[in-house]
Amino acid sequence: MRTGISMLFVCCLTACDDGKPAGGNTTPADKPEATATDAKPYKRDPATQGTVTGRVLFSGQAPAVRTLAVNCEGSHQREARDESVLVNGNGTLRNVFVYVSKGTRGWKFEPPADAVVLDQKDCAYVPHVFGIQAGQPLLIKNSDPTMHNVHGLPTESDPFNKMQQAGGSDTVILARSEVMVQIKCDVHGWMGAWAGVVNHPFHDVTGDDGAFELAGLPAGDYTIAAYHEKFGPRKLEVKVEAGAPAAIEFTFEGK
Repeated sequence: MRTGISMLFVCCLTACDDGKPAGGNTTPADKPEATATDAKPYKRDPATQGTVTGRVLFSGQAPAVRTLAVNCEGSHQREARDESVLVNGNGTLRNVFVYVSKGTRGWKFEPPADAVVLDQKDCAYVPHVFGIQAGQPLLIKNSDPTMHNVHGLPTESDPFNKMQQAGGSDTVILARSEVMVQIKCDVHGWMGAWAGVVNHPFHDVTGDDGAFELAGLPAGDYTIAAYHEKFGPRKLEVKVEAGAPAAIEFTFEGK
């Protein structure tokens, strides 16, 4: 313990990577645990809750970002690129889904009424990786001047496959937890997104600083998992104390 912050810096073991995208081709993610039948309704209470913060580091040579050959250049303003491995300037890794995989079983969480928005812009899904609570609405819209197809491939919830004209939108529900759910466009084969679906609000996705935050966790012991579409899963054990942030670091290794 130092200045009220419990520091747990751990370099995780490297999972097997065969160079293929996720979706059955890497080690499976930690499955989010089911809610107990006698679970209590969750309420925010800073006096009894804490926060897990951290970063996701990348070790090794950062791969060059590939420009993609596309067939819809007239429909967008920016260059299409492969977003599967994006290493930030500070040595952290972008697009990692971080979530609590164990420790929330005794609590019941109502899904938010506000929708998570997945856009199709410049012939790419924005965001490329996102988190959503099971049962929360997912609004998928098409901001491009061309037609797209939205093909979701969950195995725990009902799959969906929708054509969207320019300016169109659809709302879908991913009803059950699953990490990760692939979403693709059958019209433009390079377009892809990944959804982390969990039954609680304790999830985040790393951005251009590689950081994440899981706030409002009741004091207790947790397993924190991180999943990357190319490098697979990592997990750490952490103890959360009321009012005292716990800091952790994940490390993914390139080849």
